[in-house]
Amino acid sequence: MSDLTTHEVADEEPVNFGYGKGGVPWYLLLYYLAFLSLFTWYVLEFQLPGFIDESPVGEPAAVSAPAE
Repeated sequence: MSDLTTHEVADEEPVNFGYGKGGVPWYLLLYYLAFLSLFTWYVLEFQLPGFIDESPVGEPAAVSAPAE
C-alpha cells in the first residue's frame, strides 16, 4: 500500500531480510566462547606480565645530558 500524496510505501508488515529463523547456532556460540576464553587466558598468562615488566609507564624519562 502506498500513500498517493507522498508516494511512500506504508509499513504494514515487518521487513523479512531472509536470514532464516534467526538466532545463532549453538555450536558457533560455543566455538566463540571457547576462543574468547583461550584468548583471555593467553593474554593474561603470557602477554600481560611481559608488558607490565617492560613497560616504561611510571618510570621517569631518561634524559642524558651532553658530555662536555
